[in-house]
Amino acid sequence: VLDDAMSCGRRGWLRGKVVSGEVEKDRETLMASVLAFARHMLETNGEFYPFAALINHSGQMEQLGADTGDERPSSKEMIELLLNALRVWATDGKLRASAVAFDVSIQLRGHDGPSDAIAVLFDHVSGTSEQIYVSYRLASGKADFDEPVSQPNESAVFRR
Repeated sequence: VLDDAMSCGRRGWLRGKVVSGEVEKDRETLMASVLAFARHMLETNGEFYPFAALINHSGQMEQLGADTGDERPSSKEMIELLLNALRVWATDGKLRASAVAFDVSIQLRGHDGPSDAIAVLFDHVSGTSEQIYVSYRLASGKADFDEPVSQPNESAVFRR
């Protein structure tokens, strides 16, 4: 249950925390990318495996997937592979921001029962780290997204 989750607009994703223009721009860029790909996969396949998007030290965005070699890998294993790869990039100074996206079922404030949602672990080299959730509904092959909710998180990528 996300008791501390709050609505997110284009500004003010974290209540009471000032974020730089670069962090906000990187977050918006990565969220647009992961939500577009998740929407495509949901509308095409009805599901998606965990994946990541990143902004490298040069400011270029890249996509990242994971392959365990299994036909039906566990999401947990794929998330850990993605996070490990991103940690290597971060340690090597090659990463500015990352967003790891995966499908979850969670209880959101104001919703009756669990909701299907896209979970995104956003991490930035500046120290900003968030868990962002976008609940969705699939109807007639179309994905309808709700407004994101966010809460502060400890970095899963950048070690402090």
